Amino acid sequence: MSANHTHTTGLVIQARMGSVRLSGKVLKPFDGSVSILQMLLRRFGAAFPAMPLLVATSTNPGDNPVVACARAEGALVFRGSEEDVLDRFIRAMEANGLGACLRICADNPFLITDFAKVLLEESKYSNHDYMSHRVAGTPAMQTHYGVFTEYVTLAALKKASTMPVPHDDRQHVTKFLYEHPDMFNLQWLDADTSMEGVEDIRLTVDTLRDLEISQALWRQINTPNEHLDWPSLKQQLLKETELRNQMWQERSKQPK
Repeated sequence: MSANHTHTTGLVIQARMGSVRLSGKVLKPFDGSVSILQMLLRRFGAAFPAMPLLVATSTNPGDNPVVACARAEGALVFRGSEEDVLDRFIRAMEANGLGACLRICADNPFLITDFAKVLLEESKYSNHDYMSHRVAGTPAMQTHYGVFTEYVTLAALKKASTMPVPHDDRQHVTKFLYEHPDMFNLQWLDADTSMEGVEDIRLTVDTLRDLEISQALWRQINTPNEHLDWPSLKQQLLKETELRNQMWQERSKQPK
């Protein structure tokens, strides 16, 4: 596989206030007064200081607090369509000269930068349209784990945008790509070993109960936000039998 050094890769965090199940979740206090969005901006900014860090939000005035938060943390900001997130990503990347990005969802407070680093390292030596992890053959974005990110090229997103992508898939940005391996060049990194023993976890925040469980877990972690790593997090999760039971209950209520 030939090396791919022809474009700039950036970190793009999608964030908005208008969640149906938990409005304003990305800015709700999580670690003391620090929000999930602030935590992610600081964690990924520290891990990838040389890379453009961008928050892609909507033009809805209700997302003005997201813009204020991003700018206060020193991040770039792009505002686009609230519902057509695929288009928002394309325009955000074009506006900032990005040929590829690491897609980061702001409702995942436990995203692990080491997993992201693996994707970015792989991207240096490949010409894949899309890369991410999978567990037991299931794409990471269709699991409840909430620790993985995705790598995707602007060209692939623009190609998808010309096709009859269902409305829901446009909201999920990359779903159409990884569900059509006949149209896009995909690469999967298997993470089965990493998840052994904690297959029951749910670390994404969609509801108030998710938020409460995640906050309870975070209070037990001694690792600073900027240095959160999978071995430390997994070690704590293995101890938290009751919290994992609660996560499993929430998984049954919130199918992926």
